[in-house]
Amino acid sequence: MDRAAFGPEFKWGMAISALQHEGAYNVGGRSASIWDTFLKRKGKIEDLETCGFYYHFREDLKVLKATGAEHFRFSISWSRLFPEDSLAPNLIAEKFYSEIIDTCLDLEIEPWICLYHWDLPQYLEKKGGWTNRKMVNHFADYAEQVHGMFKHKVKNWLLINEALTFTGAGYYLGIHAPGKRGLRNFLPAVHHVLMAQGRAFRRLKTNEPSSYIGFSLAMLPIEVQGISLRKMQAKERIDCFFNKLFIEPVLGKPYPTDKLPFLKNMKKYVKAGDMQEIHCIPDFVGVQSYTRLHIKPAWYIPYVKAKVIPAKKLNKACSYLGWEIYPAAIYKSLKALTEYKEMPDLLVTEMGIPLEDELQGKRVEDLQRISYLSSSLEQVEKAKNEGVQVKGVFFWSLLDNLEWIEGFGPRFGLIHVDFKTKRRSLKASAMWLSKFLNTNKVEQLRSVLAGK
Repeated sequence: MDRAAFGPEFKWGMAISALQHEGAYNVGGRSASIWDTFLKRKGKIEDLETCGFYYHFREDLKVLKATGAEHFRFSISWSRLFPEDSLAPNLIAEKFYSEIIDTCLDLEIEPWICLYHWDLPQYLEKKGGWTNRKMVNHFADYAEQVHGMFKHKVKNWLLINEALTFTGAGYYLGIHAPGKRGLRNFLPAVHHVLMAQGRAFRRLKTNEPSSYIGFSLAMLPIEVQGISLRKMQAKERIDCFFNKLFIEPVLGKPYPTDKLPFLKNMKKYVKAGDMQEIHCIPDFVGVQSYTRLHIKPAWYIPYVKAKVIPAKKLNKACSYLGWEIYPAAIYKSLKALTEYKEMPDLLVTEMGIPLEDELQGKRVEDLQRISYLSSSLEQVEKAKNEGVQVKGVFFWSLLDNLEWIEGFGPRFGLIHVDFKTKRRSLKASAMWLSKFLNTNKVEQLRSVLAGK
């Protein structure tokens, strides 16, 4: 397998996010996001310095170029660009993002902007965040404003990243920012996110029809051991919750209340015309599938009546975060989406694995990452050969990053970062990617990292 197997138009890129990579959280006029508040509550506010992409983006983009990747997905920090509750932009931040875009274009890298990667401004959370119906318009206004700033330079737009993850972890389980719990928070957040996505998509398309606009889904193939009616029903419930809740309404289907009766409570938040606004076929759907879930029926688990079995208990090989190492997850997720008739282009908008990645001398020998990425690409190629309209892959991530509440332990980067000194070091996976993409610019990679 090599790059040629995917065809000349296939897109090869890397991704980062503002909160996880920028650092400079208290400079340049940026105000607090919900993650500033949440991490401060956990005693981890210093983590927000991350890898300092804010200061090193020019060198980092040269590294990306040297790997042979030609596309770069990054997110906008809403509270950096709009630090107050108004649409008056912070000119320092506008210049910063404009310079990122210009650097990409100078290096012949195609920029992709993600508008929302979980870092809601704290001033909006004080109004209820995503539980507040007014967030629908707040987001659409914000998206339209950013699009207006950069649409003449940027064609590709990802509206919202992994909506299930930030609503589920942040508004139901309370383990991510803003730390809210329960259905009374989760259900309105789900509905308002879907509405905001639909409203923003229509506005941006009206303003610039040629913009290529989509969103990303977190997807997890679901497995049960053995066959029984109870097990199959549990599998269907978990599949609806994790894999269908944020795609079926977009395709014009109702909320899956037949499989998840608790969603009937959504009627409290659904008004006339809402489902029509949610229904909008984007230009692409991003797929992000890091592992699979093994589950079993559990009558005592609220709402879904099923329980996840930790992969370690099943003696599965696991990554740093305890996720089963299962490259076929991306194939199964891509194939599942093709069952919908109206499915647009598919892109793998994140692909990666969290490892410990110890620096040995001047580089990291992350051979396990190479094996995982190579196997995952074989699964993408398999899907593509079977007719799936998958148009590209973005590796997560260009650099080691802050992994939300997990901190700096799990490393996803193809480039190693010393989080104290911000020094970048080569990983074997970056060298492998350069060879895979037929550029083999390993010496150029070394030179860029050495500051030459």
